[in-house]
Amino acid sequence: MFVVESDATIVAPLMLDALLEAKANPKAAAAIIKASRAETKKHLAKR
Repeated sequence: MFVVESDATIVAPLMLDALLEAKANPKAAAAIIKASRAETKKHLAKR
């Protein structure tokens, strides 16, 4: 039997896990999001 995995079968569980973690610890999730946004802003400023 062959199993074909799409991007959704890989990404969906990761997204759901991240959402559950964020719900369990919103302060830590907010810190991660803030750091990610700062990194993105820094990266875009280099262009």
